[in-house]
Amino acid sequence: MLLGAEVRRYVAVEGFLSPAREGFLQRLKADACALSDCRLRLTQTQSEPALMRINQIAHSLAGAGGIYGFAGITCASAALSAAAENNLAGRAKPIEVERALNRLLERIASP
Repeated sequence: MLLGAEVRRYVAVEGFLSPAREGFLQRLKADACALSDCRLRLTQTQSEPALMRINQIAHSLAGAGGIYGFAGITCASAALSAAAENNLAGRAKPIEVERALNRLLERIASP
C-alpha cells in the first residue's frame, strides 16, 4: 500500500508516469470486463475457476492501483482478493465475494 505513495514521491504521475497511467486505465477497462464475465460464472457450476480468476485479477490490481494514484481501487481490489481467497477456503459466503466485486466494479467505473 505504501509503494504507490513512495513512487509518486519521486516521480510525478502527471509527468513521466502519465503514459503508463493511461495504460493502466485501459487495463482497468479490460479487467472490469473480465470480472463481469467471472461474476456470471459464479452462479454456474464453474464457480471455483471464476473465483481463482477473480482473485488473480484483484490481487494484481491491488498491487498496481496505488502506483498510479488510485488508492480506492487498490483498497477495493485487496478486499475482493481477500473475499475470494476466503470463499475458496470455505471461510466466506459467496455473497461476500459478490459485494466486494460490485464495490470494485463501481470504483473502476468512476476512478
